[in-house]
Amino acid sequence: MACPSPPAAGEKLALVTLRGGPGVVIRDLTDQAHPVTRCTFSTGWRFRFITATRVSYVAERWPNYGSAPGALYVVDLTTQTTSLVRAWENSGIYSHVYAWNPEGTMLTYVTDDHLGAPDSLRWHILSPAGDRTVATLSIGEDSCDITFEGPSRTFLAFSPDSRYVGFARPPWGQYRPEDSLPFQVRRVSDGKLVFSQSTTAPTFWLGNAANLFIQNHLSLQEWDPSGHLQDGVTDANHWRLINPVPGPDGKNVLFSDQSLDHSVGMFSPWSLDLSSRTNRQLAYKEGYGVSFLTPTLVWFAAIQHGGYCPDPTKPYVYDFADGTVTPSIITRFFDSWPHLPGQS
Repeated sequence: MACPSPPAAGEKLALVTLRGGPGVVIRDLTDQAHPVTRCTFSTGWRFRFITATRVSYVAERWPNYGSAPGALYVVDLTTQTTSLVRAWENSGIYSHVYAWNPEGTMLTYVTDDHLGAPDSLRWHILSPAGDRTVATLSIGEDSCDITFEGPSRTFLAFSPDSRYVGFARPPWGQYRPEDSLPFQVRRVSDGKLVFSQSTTAPTFWLGNAANLFIQNHLSLQEWDPSGHLQDGVTDANHWRLINPVPGPDGKNVLFSDQSLDHSVGMFSPWSLDLSSRTNRQLAYKEGYGVSFLTPTLVWFAAIQHGGYCPDPTKPYVYDFADGTVTPSIITRFFDSWPHLPGQS
C-alpha cells in the first residue's frame, strides 16, 4: 500500500480500480473535473471505508478461495500502517462478509461452520468489549454477487444509529424448512432478536436513525424499532429492487431493474427518491453494480455473461446534476465515502 497523498476528512472518496491501473486505488472525486489518486493497494478485495482515513480489506486467495486461509485487515492511511483484525484457516462463501458501524468502533461478521449438521453460520459482533456470537444460522443457498464483489449477496449492516444490526440471506434463495429465519434484526447491546421474517427480500437501512426498508411484492415496507411495519411505497410491484444501495444523502436509493424499453434480459440503473416516493431509470443501458461514487455521481457497468461470477464490462458514470451518461475509466467499484448524511 502506498499513499503519496493521503486523503483527509471532508473529501469525497471512492475505492475503485482504473483501466490500466496497478490495483485498487482511493480516488478523490471532490473536484469532479480533476480527480486525484490518493492511495494504491496492490492486494486485497472487499474493500470498505471505515472513516475517510481508515480502510479495511479482506486478503483471500481469490477466486480460488475455497478452504484457503484468509484475513481481515485495517489500514490507517495517515500513518500508512496495517493491523490484523481477524484471521481464519478455511475460507468459505461467507468468510468475507462483514460490516462496520458508522463510527467504526464495532464490526459484525459471519463465519462458516462446517462441523455441524446442518452446516451453519455464526453471526458475530466485535466491539471494544469483546467478540460475541449473537446467533447461529443455517447456511442455506447463495449465489454470486452481481455487485462484482464475490460469491455472496448476503445483506449484513448496522443501522445508521449503530443500535441494531441486520442480516438477510440473498433474496429469492431457496431454504429448507428446518433453516433458521433467513432475515433477522438484532439489538446490538444484548443481541436480542427484535424483528424477523421467514422469507427474505431486498433490504437496506436509510437515513440517520434505524429505519429499515424491505421490498414485499406489492409495496416497499418500512420497519422502525417501535415494532411498526408499514407500507412506505405502495406501487413497488412495478419494479424490483435488485441489489439496492442507499445514498449518503439519506433519501435516494440506487438499484437495478428491467429497462423500460423492455430489452430482453437487460437490467438498467434506477434510482428511488424516498422523500418524493418516485423512481426513475437513469440510463437505457445495461447496468449492474449500481453505486454512488459521490452523492451526485453514479457508477454502473454492463456484465460479461457466462461463468459463476460475472465481470464488469463497459462501465459508465451518470451525473444527477445534468442527467448525462459518460463512459468511465473506473472498471470496478468497492466503496465510497461518506456513507451517511453528516459524515466527513
